[in-house]
Amino acid sequence: MLYRPEYISEPMLGYTMAHIAWFRDEARPAWAKALRWAPRAVFKEGLRYLQETGDSTFKPVRLQGVDG
Repeated sequence: MLYRPEYISEPMLGYTMAHIAWFRDEARPAWAKALRWAPRAVFKEGLRYLQETGDSTFKPVRLQGVDG
């Protein structure tokens, strides 16, 4: 039987961190510098996408109830 590794990939980590920053309304969080280059690139792209579109089922409190 083959087992899949149970960890989060770097792109998944970057997009997850983008959601966290977006939820906390952090446009340029200081902690983003601590991310490795691969997840940091996805983080930047993901955060920009979320800020421009709000396209997520995970909504910050400030956007809940707002249709976008």
